[in-house]
Amino acid sequence: MCALAVTHVRDLRPVFAEFARVLRPGGHLVISDSRMDYPLVVALPDGGHGYLPHHKHATSEYLTAALPAGLQVRHCEEMRFPWLDPAGAPPPRRTRPDHPSDIWTLRPRCPAAFRAAYNGSSLMIFWEFQRAAS
Repeated sequence: MCALAVTHVRDLRPVFAEFARVLRPGGHLVISDSRMDYPLVVALPDGGHGYLPHHKHATSEYLTAALPAGLQVRHCEEMRFPWLDPAGAPPPRRTRPDHPSDIWTLRPRCPAAFRAAYNGSSLMIFWEFQRAAS
C-alpha cells in the first residue's frame, strides 16, 4: 500500500522497479495519489514555511513505470472533484487561515472561477497492480 507518496517523486520508474522487486509473485500493490496541482507547505523549525516537491503525474507515467517492471493493472479509478453541490457552492473552509499558499482562500471570493477551474477535475487516482506470477 502506498498512499499519497509518489506525488513527491519526479521519476516513477525507479519507484515502481522497487515495488516490483519487493512484491512476491502474484502480490498486489495499491496506490492512491493526488491529481491536484498545488504546493504542499510544511512548517519549518524557525517558524517559516517550506514546500515539498509535488508532481502531478499523467496516467501514462504510471503505466510507463509499472508495466516494464512486471506489474499488471488490475484496477484504476479517478475520483472526481466532489466539492461542488448542484448549485455550485464550495464546501465549508477546512484549511488553516495562516497557510502561506492556501489556494482555497480565493474560493469564496470567486465562486464562478472556482467552479470553472475545478468542476469535473480529477482529485485522486487509485491503482491496483499485481506482480506477474512466476
